[in-house]
Amino acid sequence: MTEELLEPVARWFRFHHGLAELPKDRPLSIADLGCGPKMRFYHAAKKSGISFVRYFGVDPLLDEALLKDLNPEIELVKTPLITSIGLPDASVDFCVSFAFMEHIDHPAEILSDSIRIVKPGGKVILTTPSVWSKPVLEFLSFKLKIISPREIEEHKTYFTRELLESMTQPPNGIKVKTHHAYFEGKMNNFYVVTRLPD
Repeated sequence: MTEELLEPVARWFRFHHGLAELPKDRPLSIADLGCGPKMRFYHAAKKSGISFVRYFGVDPLLDEALLKDLNPEIELVKTPLITSIGLPDASVDFCVSFAFMEHIDHPAEILSDSIRIVKPGGKVILTTPSVWSKPVLEFLSFKLKIISPREIEEHKTYFTRELLESMTQPPNGIKVKTHHAYFEGKMNNFYVVTRLPD
């Protein structure tokens, strides 16, 4: 199935920001929330020189063909994320989420659980559309048809820095520091939560 014209471009910008946060000097364990039908971030990361000890991808739209004959480093779960991720405490180096939080009903709970599953010193890295992007995305999607209409129709929440920071509620006394930046002319949020050493 052919993608709308701007989808690969928008994805490149999201991945570019996320990949800049990942070290290349050691194999990583990464949870990819909303990894998409074709787990494109995994392939982009490998192409950029990232190596994996474990890649955990979860998405209800995963391509069935991908669930067979996987590399040993890959674990895929075809399920929606409701309020929890289903991984043990401090079990991954990084948890990434690209253009995913806007699609779910309980983003604050998933953000909190993302913090829980990263190891001390690890990071939660996410991108999500800002409140200012809503009319632009709807125009590009519904009028010009160069962004996926299905994706935009599924958006439940648009975010600001203040909303993301208010949602950052680390569980069990975990301490964190956060970094936020807008990109693509304030149309997108780039948000990083670093879990501080215990």
